[in-house]
Amino acid sequence: MSIQTPTTDAAFDAAFEHSYAHLVAYSRSHAGQLGDAEDFVHLAYLKCRKAWRRDRVSQQVGIAFFCRAIRWIIFDVARTRMRRDVRERLYRPRSNSERRSSQLDRLAAADAIQALKGRSRDVCIAILAGKDYVTIRRELGISEGALAVSISRARSELNDYFGKCLE
Repeated sequence: MSIQTPTTDAAFDAAFEHSYAHLVAYSRSHAGQLGDAEDFVHLAYLKCRKAWRRDRVSQQVGIAFFCRAIRWIIFDVARTRMRRDVRERLYRPRSNSERRSSQLDRLAAADAIQALKGRSRDVCIAILAGKDYVTIRRELGISEGALAVSISRARSELNDYFGKCLE
């Protein structure tokens, strides 16, 4: 089963020409708003030329072969658009309302941290400052276990604080 190189096979062109109207209709029904149906059919033609085998040709197999190629093209276009949409959502500049809500979140977090006491408060402030655990331990002079306990207590106290705010 070797894939042939692109060919100018007359049987291939005849099979494609014979099924062209069916392929355009198939493309219109399956592509939706993704693009022009004839563009998908022509892309499928180019894709099929690379894999066409003369020894496996019948009238129905040809149509099915082209329809599969159209389906592959449609999936590729849909996948590309989904990826582009995700990239645009992730990397688009934030709007003013999003910036304001981010600032409000910071203010709420600062207020909640001020409600903490002792080492839990110091640990939260250091974490929000972007310091790693080793630096926090060194600055506060505490062990790994004491840091873990402080983080756990801070988490519990913050959950209690925000729970009271929501009630």
